[in-house]
Amino acid sequence: RTAAQGAPPAAPPAQQYAPPAAPPQYAPPQYAPPQPYPQQAPAAWNQQQAPKNHLVTSILVTVLCCLPLGAVAIYFSTQVDSRWQRGDYAGATDAAKKANLFATLAVVLGLIANCAYLALQIASQSGSSY
Repeated sequence: RTAAQGAPPAAPPAQQYAPPAAPPQYAPPQYAPPQPYPQQAPAAWNQQQAPKNHLVTSILVTVLCCLPLGAVAIYFSTQVDSRWQRGDYAGATDAAKKANLFATLAVVLGLIANCAYLALQIASQSGSSY
């Protein structure tokens, strides 16, 4: 039979194994010294300072004037620094504006409520006789 008629192909010639004359020499890897991270050029608004968070004002307003609005002011005050550190500069500025707004509203409403309470107390005392 011939190869064209479907005879199996001949096996490749056997190769002789020759062990190496000496074990291979390995050199320790050469490492480069650590390089500092490249400094990015700061954006224009990275050079700005973080907005004021109004936290102390919010706490004082909550205790002294108006609890509900003061609590909202505290919430927004605590958001300012974390947003600034995450790089959300617009969100930090917005939270600072909202904290200031709610603290101011709490002062105004607290003063109005206290003045109204005082006026009612004076009116009730002057109308009654002992």
